[in-house]
Amino acid sequence: MKKFYAITSILLLIILISGYASAAMPDENMKRHVFDNGLVVITHEKHDNPLVSIHIWVRCGSIYENSDKRGISHFYEHMIFRGTNEVRVGEINRSIEKWGGTVNAVTSKDYTQYYFVVNKKYALDALKLLSEGVINTQFDPTEMELERNIVLEELNRTVNNPENYVIDMFNKSLMNKNPYRWPVIGFDDTVRSINREDFIKYQKSYYRPNNMCVVIIGDFETQKILPEVKSIFSRFENAVVPTFQMKLDDPQEEITKIQEDMGLPQATIVFGYQGPGILNTSEDICVVDVLAFLLGQGQSSRLYRELKEEKGIVAKLQVVYYTSRYPSPFLVWAVTDRNKIDVVEKELNYQFNRLIEEPVTDEKLNRAKVLLESTYIFGNETNDGLANSYGFYEILADNVNFSKTYVEDIHKVTKEDIMRVAKKYFGSGNYTIAILK
Repeated sequence: MKKFYAITSILLLIILISGYASAAMPDENMKRHVFDNGLVVITHEKHDNPLVSIHIWVRCGSIYENSDKRGISHFYEHMIFRGTNEVRVGEINRSIEKWGGTVNAVTSKDYTQYYFVVNKKYALDALKLLSEGVINTQFDPTEMELERNIVLEELNRTVNNPENYVIDMFNKSLMNKNPYRWPVIGFDDTVRSINREDFIKYQKSYYRPNNMCVVIIGDFETQKILPEVKSIFSRFENAVVPTFQMKLDDPQEEITKIQEDMGLPQATIVFGYQGPGILNTSEDICVVDVLAFLLGQGQSSRLYRELKEEKGIVAKLQVVYYTSRYPSPFLVWAVTDRNKIDVVEKELNYQFNRLIEEPVTDEKLNRAKVLLESTYIFGNETNDGLANSYGFYEILADNVNFSKTYVEDIHKVTKEDIMRVAKKYFGSGNYTIAILK
């Protein structure tokens, strides 16, 4: 699943489901439009407040980068606020804030996303500004160097964070071909090497209307706003997007264990397997999401209860699966005493084998499904949250309607499904474990 929220009361979750489902969930108000230039526009009218949220999604993230340009997607995200021929440096932020709105951006391994929320009176003005920055940034050399220093500072903070460091260790060990193994932020030498010509080439290759999706949620009239959006994006040329061939790893034939000793007071462990990707195994996504909640979301989850509360062998624990376009990791992140590493590894191996051999109880399965359903509904309550769901599934799955059937698919998950996907993804027993201590 894309994101998790900390909600602990099952009673509250049931109230959320009954109270918010009709208002928050994707419904027939969602419309998908495709312009002649290939731009996908998804609209959903919600007239409960005078706000409009607009997201621009670009199908380019770190997995699409050349090896010597790692980090260019994230660096590009920073540069869109650094001016074009028509928009001054900082004008996007200043104008949208002046109009009472907020603006932000995020780079992932699969996509880059730019978004704002603003009063409906200024929605199109804000979109004109943001689209100009996103597609037409000029990469002034002076501004590039200023922003490069900011990116490098962010990179240093990231690589010196133990949690990020051990996850990078895990990814590189689990995957030997799959580009999900590389960090989004890149590396010091590759970020330093990126020049203006690299940016221009990247822009012309990926930042084109036929490789983008615009999501509009809020207080507007679809038939009035669509011609305006079409006019805004008709200014930008299309391009032939470079062919992308995903490099998939060979099946793991043995247990892989990697560790580093930095003299830390506690050990951080990342343990896991290769999970599904939504593009080719979409039927497994909901089941794996339920499985993640069953194992490690909330104090009643299996691993939290048994490893932390009952056996006391971990101090912290989280199960993580981020839905991605292609196969990506399913992992357990845990903090433990340095002398309990072997005990935790043995216990995690047992717990994953248990999923294959022992059906979960109805009570535990239903608890996981209720928590997942409530998390999803709660996440879709705001305009931004709903825009996230639509854009996410359009870009990753090529199927925005995945968001409309997600809750229904959660309801369909059975104990047999849990055992099936556990066997499919964990059945080899050849896990990867990274240890930082």
